[in-house]
Amino acid sequence: MGMEAAAPAPRSRKRKAPATPATEAPCPEPALPIAAGDGGGAGGDRISDLLDAVSLRPRTMEMETAVAAATAEGHASESTAEDRLSGLPDGVLGDIVSLLPTREGARTQILSSRWRHLWRSAPLNLDHGSLCDHPDDFNSVVSRVLAAHPGPGRRFSAPVYHLWGGRATTADAWLRSPALDNLHELELCSYNYRLLYPPATPQPPPEAAFRFSDTLRVATIGECHLPHSTIQGLRFPKLQKLALERNCSGFRCLRINSITLRGVGVRAYNYHKVLKIGELVIENAPCLENFQHGLRVHSLTKTVCTVKILAIDMSALSLDVVINLMRCFPCLEKLYIESIGSGKTNSWRRKHQTLIRSLDIRLKTFVWEYYEGIKSHVNFATFFIRNAKMRELMTLKVNPQDYNEEFFAQQRKMLQLDNKASGGARLHFTPDRSHRSIKDFGVHDLDLVDPFVRRHPYQFHTLS
Repeated sequence: MGMEAAAPAPRSRKRKAPATPATEAPCPEPALPIAAGDGGGAGGDRISDLLDAVSLRPRTMEMETAVAAATAEGHASESTAEDRLSGLPDGVLGDIVSLLPTREGARTQILSSRWRHLWRSAPLNLDHGSLCDHPDDFNSVVSRVLAAHPGPGRRFSAPVYHLWGGRATTADAWLRSPALDNLHELELCSYNYRLLYPPATPQPPPEAAFRFSDTLRVATIGECHLPHSTIQGLRFPKLQKLALERNCSGFRCLRINSITLRGVGVRAYNYHKVLKIGELVIENAPCLENFQHGLRVHSLTKTVCTVKILAIDMSALSLDVVINLMRCFPCLEKLYIESIGSGKTNSWRRKHQTLIRSLDIRLKTFVWEYYEGIKSHVNFATFFIRNAKMRELMTLKVNPQDYNEEFFAQQRKMLQLDNKASGGARLHFTPDRSHRSIKDFGVHDLDLVDPFVRRHPYQFHTLS
């Protein structure tokens, strides 16, 4: 097979690149001290060596490339002008650096002399997700980062469940580091499959974890044992978001009394382990708006009128439980339910006849995953179809084999759509997940107007 020779490329006029201003010349890479006991020399490792040794250096050089491109573009238009990013005040650049993952934040020191001091002067964001894979390397890197940063701390996210027994003193030393003073966000579960598995019996969190109670805004706790006496004595006067995750045990009652708390999330299921709480007591929470409920609760007290969104992960579908929650949150507008199996019979016409006259159901959106069209499910859905006068949309996720015209016609009759309480309400059947899974929920989702709304289209069939 022949191959044609390419025509010679036309010559282009070479333009001499302007000299880089002296103030923007890359500075020598700063030294990162080694924590005591980590085996470093007296002078410490250079930061580039540390990044290489612990696999912090990314495989590509996106950050340097982006900054170099921006700088080159600025020089092309005006040779004496600095890049606009570096021209921002130290406080703004510090906020940017503290929001970067730990790896990228530390590496901004080698960009130029302008950036050299920013990582150490900005609040520390130490997130295990951008660090190395091996447990021994991971522990060494965390110790080194904490030793290199003077504080204060913005966020500390690290799995400490693997530091138990003889290693418990390491986690306690981390949490007592001055680099974490005035900490705003603490995440102590953060299960990482690359590290050791959690112990079969959950261990108490390090005692030093509670020294941040006066400053914490966000707390995520899991894979640990919290004695009832410890829980009852905790006070978090500035806490805004709370998440309990994965095999968090030891307490019988969760009592909420906070004028700052805006969202509570509970992710109870992990490897068939269920978070069991005998009683959830909301004494005072005037700012609470989002409540993600994935636990077994036997009783719930206090009316909270500010909660508009409720997400429930139920092992056994129970209309009684949902009605009790609606009594606690009478101004609910959106209800998300995930439940597998038939659950209880969910009969309501006689049992809740008196309640129906007094309960003001303000639901506008109702989303239910794993609807099967069986009698207990029909009873459950019919309660809201017949009694939610402000309902706008009900979405039922069904098995793909049930997504057909015969099933739709049968369900129209069983769900009594001709007798619905809201004349303009729509009913969607879909074989797709129409909302974000409750199990994928994270504590920062509590900041969203609706943490569970799906952002892209899904297939559905409408009955009205």
